Amino acid sequence: MKQISHWHADPCNEVEKIQARMDGRGLEPHFHDSWSFGIVVKGNCTFKSRGEMQLAPVGAVFAIPPFEVHESLPTAEAVEYRVVYVAAHVLEAHAPELPGLIHAGRKRVWVDGEGAFAIGSDARTLMSPDVSLGEWLRAFAARLRTASPGVARPPSNVLRQSLDQQWSEPLVLAEIESATQHTRWHAIRTFRQQVGLTPGAYLRQLRAIKSRHLLRSGLTIAQTAHALHFSDQPHYTRTFKQVFGVTPGRFQSLSRQAPSAERFSKEHANDGDQQQDSHADVEMMNRLG
Repeated sequence: MKQISHWHADPCNEVEKIQARMDGRGLEPHFHDSWSFGIVVKGNCTFKSRGEMQLAPVGAVFAIPPFEVHESLPTAEAVEYRVVYVAAHVLEAHAPELPGLIHAGRKRVWVDGEGAFAIGSDARTLMSPDVSLGEWLRAFAARLRTASPGVARPPSNVLRQSLDQQWSEPLVLAEIESATQHTRWHAIRTFRQQVGLTPGAYLRQLRAIKSRHLLRSGLTIAQTAHALHFSDQPHYTRTFKQVFGVTPGRFQSLSRQAPSAERFSKEHANDGDQQQDSHADVEMMNRLG
């Protein structure tokens, strides 16, 4: 189970920073819609991403592409970490070669001595308001360039592309699953092999991930659940907590209390018309990707 103590969002730049703690039970398979760059500040984390086991000891830096399903395994002790979530187009603007360098291999963790990071300083200072995100990302790309030729990408999936484009609509999954050149069951099986989740689970998580924009815009939890076609509010709440480790209500509280970037850095310097509004906000979310 994940507990988030700080969640700072910069909607203008589409960058989010969190401070989180994961207990020994680990995390179920999930994904994010942004690039995840983080550092483990306490404990040792083992997670599975793109079919590979990844060991992230204290001080290690990890990078996970958007929509890549990953899960954290149970651990003997709690793990604390910080993550910066960066929208894909923001990353492309700052460091266009970095996505290809990361996609080229299955490696998602870098530790001291591997030449990818000066772990103790670089990753922690990324949380500081005095550090340029662009400079940090370009430095990361430069360090990876010597170890990876680039630019392999995960295989495309037609069903997934349809869900990514139509997630805000009242979809009938059976119809989409059957609209491929293969049988419905073949499409579902292939989707799970390539993505790591069933189409239904993927769609629920995707809607929950996008819903954070609606919650920040002022919609209630019930309005958000209705706007994104969840069967009821408890169903939405369970899915949201599975992805983020906190309930939608707790997320709203964290958003209201979100510290400035400067305060966030100082606090942790020493660490290791409801329906119309709903549709308008969904349109805004579509523009955000």
